[in-house]
Amino acid sequence: MINDKETKLSKAIEVNKIQAEFYDNISLKEDEELFTGYGKNKSANFMTRLWARLRYAHQDAFEDIGVDKIKESFLMERCNEKRGGRFLEIGCFRGTRYSDPIIECAGSYTGIDLSSSAISAFQDTVNKDGRSAKVELIAGDLLQHAPEEKYDVLFAHGVLHHFESPEILFERLNFLIKPGGILLCAEPSQVNKLFRFIRFLYRPFQSDKEWEWPFTKETINYMEKYFSIDSGFGWGKYSMPLSLAHAIPFLGSILRPLYVKLLKTELDTKLSSKVWLNSTVVLCSRAKKYK
Repeated sequence: MINDKETKLSKAIEVNKIQAEFYDNISLKEDEELFTGYGKNKSANFMTRLWARLRYAHQDAFEDIGVDKIKESFLMERCNEKRGGRFLEIGCFRGTRYSDPIIECAGSYTGIDLSSSAISAFQDTVNKDGRSAKVELIAGDLLQHAPEEKYDVLFAHGVLHHFESPEILFERLNFLIKPGGILLCAEPSQVNKLFRFIRFLYRPFQSDKEWEWPFTKETINYMEKYFSIDSGFGWGKYSMPLSLAHAIPFLGSILRPLYVKLLKTELDTKLSSKVWLNSTVVLCSRAKKYK
């Protein structure tokens, strides 16, 4: 009889095939330079596109405030601990904002993504700029990736919440990494009851709901089974309700001073169990010995 874990793995692989088609569409549209991301993706329904545009608007605000620089500094500082090692970027798409500095830091870099179109575009880029010797790009499923040698660093930005089963996910990640290796991630969390309620209201309208699973307490429990959380921070516990309003013209300019103040306070908060109450969490974790 097929056990529960095998059933979950089989389901996850099938969902990832649907994801691959979805992200292929996004990548192909980017080739046509019609848009970037979900905002105008015809495969996404109206609510998903609206949600995306609001999210992009307050991401622009993050850049103005310096959140992205703080996040990038945190992530790359920890990448440098393993400089010259083997790096795997999960969900590399056509090359993320982190791909270039990671490639520079790595002795060897592997990027994996479900979208064959995105990988093809990324491959063209590294071929043109002469980095193909140290870069391997794979169009495939992380859950089926079996490298000859394990990695020193696993890097995932906004990707790990695409797996419904945290048991399957973190067991696979631990299998792919050397003991003591670093897992770096930035993911949405819905441990906070308010955020969970907001997600509950929005979820029926999502085009991508089959693979959108923000972290819960169950996710965290499985993560800590295979990884020791070393450091990290989050934001959104208090500022998140203002973040969408901040994206609205005129109203946003009125709310901006309060929004900035709350956001800066959250970013200065040290890592604790309460970090999960934020809407977004950035973490560095160390792999425990795989059993």
